Amino acid sequence: MYDDGVGKFVAEFAKNELGAKNVAMLVGKDEYLYAVAGGFEEGFQSLGGNITRREEFLIGENDFRTQLLKLFAKEKPEAIFVSHFGEGGKIIKQASELGFSGAFLGSDTFSLADVPRVAGKLLDHRTYFGLWRNFDSQTKEQLEFVELYKQKYGEEPGDYLFYNVLGYDGVMVAAEALKKTGGDGGEKLKNALYQTQNHQGLSGPISIDQSGINRDTKTMMVMYKDGKIVRYK
Repeated sequence: MYDDGVGKFVAEFAKNELGAKNVAMLVGKDEYLYAVAGGFEEGFQSLGGNITRREEFLIGENDFRTQLLKLFAKEKPEAIFVSHFGEGGKIIKQASELGFSGAFLGSDTFSLADVPRVAGKLLDHRTYFGLWRNFDSQTKEQLEFVELYKQKYGEEPGDYLFYNVLGYDGVMVAAEALKKTGGDGGEKLKNALYQTQNHQGLSGPISIDQSGINRDTKTMMVMYKDGKIVRYK
């Protein structure tokens, strides 16, 4: 999954499915979150959308009212794109308390357990985000991975299954590239990685282009409905 690609995927949804024209952004100060938010901002604007205002917050922050009031200073946007590490539940709760009734957009971190625990029913029918495309129907290989994970760590991977799967795939792609170079690193390893094509990973086929990116976001749009994450369509 490449980070800015997920943002662009959500931007297309916001413009083409929701018909949003004006979206505000609230972004955590982290490189991954910046990449996701940057992809959304670039993608939404390229489609003719307007970013009304962008505010940022520190990871782990609890009070977002100052940033939210700035986002609402002139007029409330139709939606807020939130790039976060679990703070999204508090953001939705506080935005709603301030009178915001529009939609919330984001990426996979909206699936973390802290979000519904805090925001509850406020999420329903207004929170849309990109999540790995087979989140509700794991493959045989992924289920086997879960069993091995439980044997080793004595617990379910839970919310973090996808991140563990991606981490595993990353290691296996690197290991395959190292085999091709005979253990050499540097430029040889980079070139071997860039030649990766159709590697059958746990997350699905992986191909890396000449810029070093796997362009498959492995993402689909989901939403909260009756307290559960369901496919948008």
